[in-house]
Amino acid sequence: MNWNQFIFSSESLDIEHMNKVATIRNRHLYLGQFTRYSFVEQGGNEFHLLGDLFSWKEPKKDNFLLLSDLSCSRDLSELIQKANSFCGEFILISRFGDEIQVLNDASALREVYYTDDFQHLASQVKLLEKVTRLEKHKDADALGFFELKKFVEQKIFVGDHTHRKNVLHLRPNHLLHLDQARSERFFPKHLRKQVPTSAVAPKCVTMIQGYLKAASLRAELEMGVTGGYDSRLLFLASLGLDCRYFVRKQPKMAPDHWEMSIPKRLTRHYNQPFVIEHAEEDDCAEADVLERYLHDLDFPRPLETMRKNEGRFGINGNVSEVARNHYEYHSNVTANDLSCLIGHSIHPFSVKMCSQWIQELEASGTFGYHLLDLFYWEERIGNWCAKKKTETLSTNKRGATPFNSRELLQLMLSTPRKDRDKHASLLYDTMLVILSNSDKAVLSLPINPSFKIRCIRLLKKIGIFQWYRFLALKTRII
Repeated sequence: MNWNQFIFSSESLDIEHMNKVATIRNRHLYLGQFTRYSFVEQGGNEFHLLGDLFSWKEPKKDNFLLLSDLSCSRDLSELIQKANSFCGEFILISRFGDEIQVLNDASALREVYYTDDFQHLASQVKLLEKVTRLEKHKDADALGFFELKKFVEQKIFVGDHTHRKNVLHLRPNHLLHLDQARSERFFPKHLRKQVPTSAVAPKCVTMIQGYLKAASLRAELEMGVTGGYDSRLLFLASLGLDCRYFVRKQPKMAPDHWEMSIPKRLTRHYNQPFVIEHAEEDDCAEADVLERYLHDLDFPRPLETMRKNEGRFGINGNVSEVARNHYEYHSNVTANDLSCLIGHSIHPFSVKMCSQWIQELEASGTFGYHLLDLFYWEERIGNWCAKKKTETLSTNKRGATPFNSRELLQLMLSTPRKDRDKHASLLYDTMLVILSNSDKAVLSLPINPSFKIRCIRLLKKIGIFQWYRFLALKTRII
């Protein structure tokens, strides 16, 4: 069990289903089965990689070669700068001299939980119980939060806190200094430069194509194609690669539903094989895989699908929402507002976590980045999306998320906010024009043409929607 999971601890123990692969000074690294691991020692320093790195500039390089490039870094700052150019889901443990640091991918999709004394780290809270004593919350607000209906249903943490008092969650844009027993925010640290969307879009296209090329050189790709922005962009960027395209038909979905009719038209236009999968037929898990899944996770949720990907890289558009203004255009937001935006109303524990996040960010500085963009990145993606990735890894399904690159996200966030609206994105529209070579047949296909989305676009066009969202937030109905 414990597929693709890890423990990094100051305790040396015999841990069932996990193998000890390294000792880094006085700490011991244990890995579960199937965990991809690379190690490089350079100039007396150590670099340990868990997971995958992909380079858009040098797609032919594998994990070891990319880690070797990182190992040439003279210090931690240079290491971070180099790692920013890669996408992937990974954890990087570095030792410069006597100091050990831990950072993960741009959106912290490869999860890291750690005890507040910084002695023990793991991919799941329950794994930390194997090496140390975990404390229960005594605070009434914290206890009440973990009994909320929303938490019981979604099982998603808020902030960097967990259901155990002495266990924290490493958030995006942060790293751990283990010997100094502290967490550090390392992004943003430089002033955001606003760049015209017309100049940004071509480079974004080049990077996304490069990341997809890199993934395709390691395994066949597979991709769900829908009627949305992300899948259309990734479909066009993947043309020419070895990729299997499919759509999942839900039980109540009519045969002519736009989520199927639009992908059919798009793939037919490019003469690409396209498979319709019926969710009710392949959502039954193999007993041993389901047992591992239920055993390995702290809060296992019903899986949306247990479909096999047969060693392929599952490509999806997760993380791109960071540059899609998901929380709209609110200004002067408070901790209460942020708590409502993530669906917890003004529950004291959630508000406290949001308040701490605001205080930490204000102390460090936003450097011109919009607070709501950073909040979605670090709170929503770093918790909700990361949990989905951990669930996928626990069934040993490999995935690649081309947008999970700090360099790419910085580039996308450099455009004006009005140009990257989640319902009508000029940035995405421009990238689609480039990728389709201005093909009118492709560009005329609607994006998410549901009745709700059409209404929202109309309200935005006449300038009403933002007032509605503002009132909804302030009256706490969202």
